[in-house]
Amino acid sequence: MESLGFEKVAPYLKDPLVLVGFVLLLFFALARALIRSRLLTPIPGAKSYRLLQTVLAYGFVLGIAVVLLGFGLKYRELSEAEQRGAVDLLRREFNANVAAVESMRRNTITLLSIVQQTATSVRRPDLPALSVLFPSDNVKSGAQPPPRELALNALKTLFDRGLDKNKVEMAKGDDAAKAIHGTIERTRPTVVALSDPKHERYVISDAAWNANLPILRQVRLEGVPALQDSYASARKLRSDYDVVCASVLAYLDALHTLFNPKIGVNAETLTAVLSQERQSLALVTVYGTSLADAMERMKALQSTLAKSAQVSAPHPSSALPAYAEYEAERTGTRNAEATVRATAP
Repeated sequence: MESLGFEKVAPYLKDPLVLVGFVLLLFFALARALIRSRLLTPIPGAKSYRLLQTVLAYGFVLGIAVVLLGFGLKYRELSEAEQRGAVDLLRREFNANVAAVESMRRNTITLLSIVQQTATSVRRPDLPALSVLFPSDNVKSGAQPPPRELALNALKTLFDRGLDKNKVEMAKGDDAAKAIHGTIERTRPTVVALSDPKHERYVISDAAWNANLPILRQVRLEGVPALQDSYASARKLRSDYDVVCASVLAYLDALHTLFNPKIGVNAETLTAVLSQERQSLALVTVYGTSLADAMERMKALQSTLAKSAQVSAPHPSSALPAYAEYEAERTGTRNAEATVRATAP
């Protein structure tokens, strides 16, 4: 414990002003001690003796003042260095978060392309059976009938038109189903590779923010409110990313099951496909827009921090917003998955 205390004081003892103050302090203290002990012969005359005493007294006070001034200046120097270090860590952490969000944005573009191409591949005008089973109303925006209703109506139309008994059309449909089945088996590993359920690749970190918050409260840093908001936004986007990837996988799995010859098309499997298709398209589209908007804000903030982040002496108006507000936003993001699922069609 003693060595730890000395390590904290040691940097101050290296400051030239502190050393000068200690020299003055020791000199005048030693001179006063020698005079009081009468080892030195006092100067004749009472006024001269009082003058000498006054000089020694004020010299002793001057030594103390110089030492305290040295400690104060050194503390300010170390404090500013600590602030600069905290801001540097914060900017590096923020840049890493921006990179993670950008990776998720690019992946989401790929996911949207997969869902759209898959939805298009099952709606071929030259294959009446597939066109009936996968009505275009399911992928239109606005009010839509429930997937169960669409599935039952599609099967009824298929039977009413006698397509189930048309050997030519059914053979063409079977060939297309085999091709789609194989495409899904080749596509699914790509979606799995883009997913990161363990949060190992696309990590949103706030360790530097939390660890240095007391220091950052003393920093005059431009864009702090927006920076605080970006952490909550990035965490929510990261949580939603898992939901989107899981939804796309569920859509591909539902189609894989539907086109499995051992299971085939029925009301349950068709309802599952239409439901997952609608949900996946809605989630990926909305999520992609949110990512694009977030990236635009984060890029602007990143540029602002790179150009104008400056560390200065503590200032009352530069204090960060209350940490409790950030914690409230952060806690709210933990329910992101439930929120997305609740609002999904």
